[in-house]
Amino acid sequence: SEPALDCPEVLAQSLETLDFEIDGRQLSKEEIYALNLESMFACEERLRQEADLTAYNTVANAADVNDLRLALGYDQVNLWSISYGTRLALGVMRDYPEGIRSAVLDSVYPPDADLYLETPANMDRAFNVLFDRCVADQTCNQAYPNLQQVFFETAERLNANPVSQEITNPLTGESYTALLDGDTFMLLIFRLLYDTSTRPLLPKIIYDASQGSLDLIVQIRGLILMKLEAVSRGMYYSVLCHEENPFSTLEAHQSVLEGYPELAGVFENGGTGTLGYQICDGWEAGQAAVLENQPVSSTIPALVMTGEFDPIAPPAWGKHAVETLENAYYFEYPTVGHGASVVAGCPQEMMVTFINDPSQAPTAGCMADMGIEFTTPTDLTEVNLVPLTLDVFGIRALAPQGWYQPKPEYHISPDTKVELVVVEVLDEAHETLLTQWGASEPFREMENNSLNWSLREVSLPDHNIAGYLATAPSEAGFYMVL
Repeated sequence: SEPALDCPEVLAQSLETLDFEIDGRQLSKEEIYALNLESMFACEERLRQEADLTAYNTVANAADVNDLRLALGYDQVNLWSISYGTRLALGVMRDYPEGIRSAVLDSVYPPDADLYLETPANMDRAFNVLFDRCVADQTCNQAYPNLQQVFFETAERLNANPVSQEITNPLTGESYTALLDGDTFMLLIFRLLYDTSTRPLLPKIIYDASQGSLDLIVQIRGLILMKLEAVSRGMYYSVLCHEENPFSTLEAHQSVLEGYPELAGVFENGGTGTLGYQICDGWEAGQAAVLENQPVSSTIPALVMTGEFDPIAPPAWGKHAVETLENAYYFEYPTVGHGASVVAGCPQEMMVTFINDPSQAPTAGCMADMGIEFTTPTDLTEVNLVPLTLDVFGIRALAPQGWYQPKPEYHISPDTKVELVVVEVLDEAHETLLTQWGASEPFREMENNSLNWSLREVSLPDHNIAGYLATAPSEAGFYMVL
């Protein structure tokens, strides 16, 4: 959209205070809170000169969706929506029903839900699902006993004694010093509950943190840094302050938090906490009609998908939305977080089946096979290697069976202590890379995949890394197997 409602001043301030310092002066949480508020108001003042902030809301967005349909010349469309997208889809279904054939509502955020008042309970529920799932899993419970107690004790200890970390944005390569306190730790686990693929690692991440091992958290915080610029804070608050804030109060929110004292610090400086209310007090977004705080009634066929672990849009919200959707089919997917429809396999297959024929509920038998296997310390003396073709590089290899696999060329052992990575290096000198990894002279030369490989030992004691490196020239640079 033009003008874009980005807030670069907020991003800059957030990066500046990751270490709770400015120009060497230690900042209290209250001072950081004040700076956050100040930077948001600076953004709002600038945006108000460029745009009418009262025009960025669900009613206007729904009209845009309908105009887009008309511009493309479609009589009807199928809506696929996730998270806030479901609130928008429900608005389109209400305001422009003639143009909608069917709707997929994934991780439902109904208009009459109170995001401010209900998020503490939703967070607590998701944490408890994780803890209960681990207790019920004998292997997980043996490896990580008393997970709930360990989690909150670790958060309390980090709040008393925050840990300094060096985190790197993998997109830009820029590094920042950042403090990890207990509230940040809890918020991090909350965010990871969104992602179905990271779920198996969560008990290990919590236990590692309890023992002072924070390597995985450093990596994850780097990935979160990478996503900060993708957030349109001006759009977020224009919608929130227009149609959520007018139907909620700070006093009610603070009353709710009394029931969750261990989570109170997480909400002090967040968009769905005290900061959010105060931002909206000065954000000129207008006020939605009462209709925007009421459930949507519709006869349009709808597939409502929810995730068992979803920390922000719980299954209860999906069940509530279905009450006023006459032709809706509701499914809660075990082991899934936020966004069931992006999970390959059963959820996506059911969604496609529904879109092909919205007149009947998709068959749900595949849900019985959806399970979760938590990452636990594993004996690595017996590793079963299976053939693997890396299409991205055009080479064949062997890979450990059953290892965590974020990408086809990246394998991590169940205890996360061993990583096998294959890359093609294009922008770095071969000798420079060997030096960076502390590589020895070659101890073996061999031919494989019609390539000539050199095998070396590598050792970086300061980073607790040791292993082996194989390199071979490629057309564009060289291959590296670490």
